[in-house]
Amino acid sequence: MSDDPAVPLLVPSNPSNVFNNPYNVGLLGGSIVGVLSGYVFSRHFYPLVRRVFSAVYTGHTKLALVVNADLHMSKGKIASQCSHASVMAYKRMRSPLQSVRYGSGLLTSWDLNGQAKVVLRAENLQVMKKLEQMAREKNIPVHKVHDAGRTEIPEGSLTVMGLGPAPIFLIDQVTGHLRLL
Repeated sequence: MSDDPAVPLLVPSNPSNVFNNPYNVGLLGGSIVGVLSGYVFSRHFYPLVRRVFSAVYTGHTKLALVVNADLHMSKGKIASQCSHASVMAYKRMRSPLQSVRYGSGLLTSWDLNGQAKVVLRAENLQVMKKLEQMAREKNIPVHKVHDAGRTEIPEGSLTVMGLGPAPIFLIDQVTGHLRLL
């Protein structure tokens, strides 16, 4: 800038105005950007990073769908009941209470690795109850599907039990002796 009085000053020369000093403007702008980026990072990015690292720690997971063979369901009924169990497992694992209980990485790991499922056959209700007890002892999520009784199965019958999603080695410890359906 020149000392020529004909050239107007772009910034008013008022010493009491804190915005007159470029240092103060930069400090204020940087503070605003810092607070906003911290908010965005803590609300959006950090939970994602935490879930991904938790999923890597968890390893590969799968969902075991155990069908009650004692009920002699048709193939379509079995498919429908297994679908109910899969959706139930996904919805329950997404809830905040379940992610605290089982860890948020289980669902993320299952999601990232293709949502592996295996459909197995249990001979009767007693076998299913024993499997449920073993799964609960190993802290594996259990999702039971009881039929509404509108088609071929009596109301309230335990048709399918979903175990997991959980680490594959835990699922195999509980269901390793069962045959594929």
